[in-house]
Amino acid sequence: MGVEKGSAFLLKVGDGNIPATYATVAGMRTTQLSVNGEAVNITSKDSGGWRELLSGAGVRSVSVSAVCGGRRDGAGGAVAAPL
Repeated sequence: MGVEKGSAFLLKVGDGNIPATYATVAGMRTTQLSVNGEAVNITSKDSGGWRELLSGAGVRSVSVSAVCGGRRDGAGGAVAAPL
């Protein structure tokens, strides 16, 4: 794996094959990555005043914001790709 000068985070896109091959499409200089998880609350009148959470279930999300240093091919500009 090559080094991208001045990049804190690399945005890669897979080709969809098995095994996948990934191509770097952008290097990010400023990034913020947030991973969140919320449990599913199943508390009812029968819980006896205790909070009950559903084991092994929940809502998970990932949020990424970044400042792009441009495309790897030097063309610059925005890069749109399904994640």
